[in-house]
Amino acid sequence: MCKLKLDGGAYTELLLVPDDAMKMPLMIGQTYTEQPHILIHKTCERFDILLNLTNVVTNNKISLQFLESVIVSGLTIVKVYTNPKFTGVLFVEGGLRTKNGVHHYIPTGIYEFNELGEGTIIINGLNSKTFSVVKDDLVARGINRTPAEALFGVRPKGVSDSKLIVAIDEGVTTNNKESDLTTIREEISSFVASSQQQQKERYDKTRSKPVQFNEGDLVRVERQVPATGNSKKLVPKYQGPYKITKVYAHDRYQIEDTPLTRKGNKKYSTVVAVDKLKPWLNFSRPNDNILSEEESD
Repeated sequence: MCKLKLDGGAYTELLLVPDDAMKMPLMIGQTYTEQPHILIHKTCERFDILLNLTNVVTNNKISLQFLESVIVSGLTIVKVYTNPKFTGVLFVEGGLRTKNGVHHYIPTGIYEFNELGEGTIIINGLNSKTFSVVKDDLVARGINRTPAEALFGVRPKGVSDSKLIVAIDEGVTTNNKESDLTTIREEISSFVASSQQQQKERYDKTRSKPVQFNEGDLVRVERQVPATGNSKKLVPKYQGPYKITKVYAHDRYQIEDTPLTRKGNKKYSTVVAVDKLKPWLNFSRPNDNILSEEESD
């Protein structure tokens, strides 16, 4: 059921969403100046639009855990709780996760938690497979910072705090503001870097190290076969040989053609990733030495 309080007549579009998706009441047709984080100061000579901001001193990393066991399929809203208990909004660094062999994604965003430390978070399954999550399992980690803090060094508050803005701003010097802003940005940057490193380590656990090539090695290169509608079953997947002329960072190699692959008089050279390369065929069979020894006997 949707309750509306009409203050005027107008034609507007109305989209109804469940309470777990949006808990805060919405003013339909709300103008920019009526938003809670905007403060208007009007005199006979001036009209100032100010951000309604106050300082924040909290600095805690908080774990988010499942409140109940559920089955996740596609875009799912799940209930979570904070550990330690926290009431307010949290900045959550999203990223790719793996649960029971199924990949899913948690969007980066700001999530609100009630006085019991409970709230909801969005999980987006990346394929058609479903997976189950168990109560008390770790979902993600949040930090008590918001994007507004990273931009301004302070957090937006409601209209009820607007009378304190002038007094707070007068009590904080410019140098302190700059110092707090630098500290907040360094904290968020450190949290994001740590989260990315954990995701990389989790990703690399199930992957083998790439093959290493040296300058002068002969390799095969994966072919880019155009889609003609015909069967590609008998079409060679690799072509070569090509010679590695330079080794770059991040598993990249510069290759050039050889007399066997050269077309015309112009040399061909390009940079290829290691996943597109295979070692060139080795024609020295290990059984040749054994056969020659048997024949000599």
